Amino acid sequence: MSAEAVTVVLHHSNAEGAAKLVLWGIANHHSDQGAWPSISTLAKYANIKERRVQQIIRQLAADGEIAIQEQGGYGNGQYKTNRYLILLTCPNDCDGTLQHRTGVHSVTVRGAISDNQGCNMESSGVQPTAPEPNKNLYKEPNKNLTAQKELFKEFWKEYPRKLDRAKAERAFNSALTRASLEDILAGAIKYKNDPNRIDEYTKYPATWLNADAWENGPLPYDARAQKKREAAEQEKIMKEWGNESE
Repeated sequence: MSAEAVTVVLHHSNAEGAAKLVLWGIANHHSDQGAWPSISTLAKYANIKERRVQQIIRQLAADGEIAIQEQGGYGNGQYKTNRYLILLTCPNDCDGTLQHRTGVHSVTVRGAISDNQGCNMESSGVQPTAPEPNKNLYKEPNKNLTAQKELFKEFWKEYPRKLDRAKAERAFNSALTRASLEDILAGAIKYKNDPNRIDEYTKYPATWLNADAWENGPLPYDARAQKKREAAEQEKIMKEWGNESE
């Protein structure tokens, strides 16, 4: 896994929902040679159908966030996966810190632009290698409370039920001692997009975190969720008809 690619995707991609989770899946496999996860693997990450993954990949390429090399990966015989290259980089106004704040100038250290999480570094003709991510941030949360609050904001933005924020933040800080931010965020996005999740039965964020629920698989089929989706789709169609008739 490329921690740099994952972090840049989380902070600087314009993708949302399932598309961001597919892009995260590619970043999760990324190396210097690119990534070649199968469509089925990416479908499992995002809990969507393989055809939808293919549509998302084409859109990500059209948006300039990835490049696709047809059958450039590995496989048996003539059946090879595509190879993907993530084209995202930190923008010029990214401060290069763990929080990836934009709208500010990068921090200059000894004539070079510092980069803690995969931002492009520049110096006088030398291209240094980005350092490994600060793993201690996950294992010793009390050492950097400001950074932790920024990480929690990323989780809170994605989690589908926003209740008991203070309790959720405590549970999140504890969860970071057991898993990485990337795994927790991926699980939250997958849970949010699960077609069998029902809003009123969605777990409280603290409950979800304390149960290590980012490790859970897809929810079982629920007829109530299917009916709600059908009703929502019908309501959307009726609104569109109403707008067209005006």
